[in-house]
Amino acid sequence: MKNRVRWYAYFEEERPFALFPTEGIYYWRPCILKTRLIDGCWVDEDEEVFRGYCFVGSVKGWQFIEQILEICLLRDNGKPHEFSESELRHLRYFAQVQYNLMPEKFVCGEIVRVAEGSGSAFAGLKAKFVRVVPTVGGEQACVELDLFGQRTIFHCVPLDHLVRR
Repeated sequence: MKNRVRWYAYFEEERPFALFPTEGIYYWRPCILKTRLIDGCWVDEDEEVFRGYCFVGSVKGWQFIEQILEICLLRDNGKPHEFSESELRHLRYFAQVQYNLMPEKFVCGEIVRVAEGSGSAFAGLKAKFVRVVPTVGGEQACVELDLFGQRTIFHCVPLDHLVRR
């Protein structure tokens, strides 16, 4: 077990530039993959689980890390906390998690836009959100469209085709 990488953590605001490659030191920031609906398209984003903290590891131990990076690792009773295999397994779990985030619900009267590329004849137009109408294939959004300043018409589009203005 002598050649095992020993992992520690430090608060990055103390020394954010410690991420420059250094032989014998490894860096890790556990992230969650979040998929968000933005302008009618699903977009994958990585989000750090422990924002502001960086995990650093080395076979050479904590003294080597602190000396080379000129940082102070997080301590437990005066000694840097070395993460156990059990703690590392728990941290690695976060790299395997994925969340799908639906946008917040629209509010009646909110100004929205029918997303470009949605296939709607009204794509790209500004509209006023009226209500959600449940349908067999999912939820539809009922919106008011004011075309050419003449009259207001109601139109239903799939809820995920609406974007905030």
